[in-house]
Amino acid sequence: MSLPDISSLNITPGEDPGPKLAAYINSLPYRTEPHSKMMEMFDFIILRIVQCVEAKDYEVGLLQWDSMLT
Repeated sequence: MSLPDISSLNITPGEDPGPKLAAYINSLPYRTEPHSKMMEMFDFIILRIVQCVEAKDYEVGLLQWDSMLT
């Protein structure tokens, strides 16, 4: 089984979060991290998920990192 080439996929940090996300963030009673920090953490989690799949670590590793997204 060959894995698809994902090298062209990326998420541009600093991209405008959009009015819907901005309205949601403004309605929270606490501060949130900047959008660029959110995207940096998201990229890191996706990287770890890809590494788990490449290593065929479906039990512990993939479940742990997948739970970070939910």
